[in-house]
Parts: sequence; structure tokens; C-alpha cells
Amino acid sequence: MDQYPMSGERAVPMQMQHDPRDLASEMARYLFALEWCQRKRVLDCSCGVGYGTEILSYVADFVLGVDIAPDAVAYARENYSTPRNKFVIGDAMNLGPLISNMAREWDFDVVVSFETIEHLAHPGLFIQAVYDTLEPGGLFIASAPENSGSQYHVRDFTRRELLFELTVHRSWGGIHYFCQGPRLEIIENGEPTWASPTHVFLCTR
Repeated sequence: MDQYPMSGERAVPMQMQHDPRDLASEMARYLFALEWCQRKRVLDCSCGVGYGTEILSYVADFVLGVDIAPDAVAYARENYSTPRNKFVIGDAMNLGPLISNMAREWDFDVVVSFETIEHLAHPGLFIQAVYDTLEPGGLFIASAPENSGSQYHVRDFTRRELLFELTVHRSWGGIHYFCQGPRLEIIENGEPTWASPTHVFLCTR
């Protein structure tokens, strides 16, 4: 698959030379996650075309990239496969059957899911699925935008709204907040002073 359709919904690095800002923003989040993925079993949930899964596989023991779109998974397999990753088709709101069909060693130390929850009609199902997939003490790294204006989103989230969704469905052992700004920096406990921040939460099971 030489080309992937550019709709504006997914970042496709090899086809974004015309405007790299969205790609740089997403790339910054994956680079941010590297610190917590070293020598870990990682699930990259809603991995898109898979470039972030490839990045995480440089430091993780293994990364499973999951996306609901068969064409995105096919593109990922062709362009971003490494010896330490695998790509499969799966639904973020129904991870149970996917994981239960695999050996128990597929329980994960880290679940990474960037810019996913705003696409879902029932985010609670997704959060519950992630929680059940994680090993005790495992880490969920999630992000969502505020005021994105995207036609592909069911809804965007303020910091408070995203925290509510994360905590109303499951009790986490610890939660840390980070804010990503327009210059791509990701700051712990940062206070957004711009109109369209991205909120990032690290939740420990």
C-alpha cells in the first residue's frame, strides 16, 4: 500500500510534508511516552497507521498496535513493522475478546492511547476495557484535545471532563496530569493559557 487516503483524521508521516504541524504534535506525545515504555509490554490502542507503535517498539519489549480500520492496519504492517511489534484489527470499546483470544502473556504493563476517547460514543466502555487489560500497577497514558473543531470527534474534553471520564468508571491507584501546548511541550500540571490545549493523563492501575 503505497498511499493512504489523507482525510485529516489520521497522521500519515510519509504524506504530510505539506504541513507537518499535526504530525509533530502527535510525535511529541509518543516521544513523551517512551520514558514509561522501556522494557515493557505495551498496547498502542487506536494506533492509526502505526508510526507511533514503531517508535515505542524501539524501547519496549513488545508493542501491540490495535486499530479498528483494516486499511490502517494493513498500511501499518507494510510500513512500520519491527521485530518487537505486531498490528491487529480491534475495537477500542471492546478489547476483551481480542485479548482473551491470546495467551495471558498479552496482559500489558502500559496502554498508550492518544486522541482516541474523543472519537467514542461510549468512552466508559473503552476505559473499562483498558483497565481490565492492564497488569496491576500498569500505566494508562491517554490524551484528548479541547476545542479542536474536528468533524471526526464525538466530543472534545476539558481537563475536568476528561478526568471525570477516567475516574467515574474505575478507581486508579494514581493519576498525573500533563498539558501539551502549541509549541509541543508537555508540562506536568501545566495550566492551559491557549484556546486548544491537549490534555494528557497518566493513570496507574
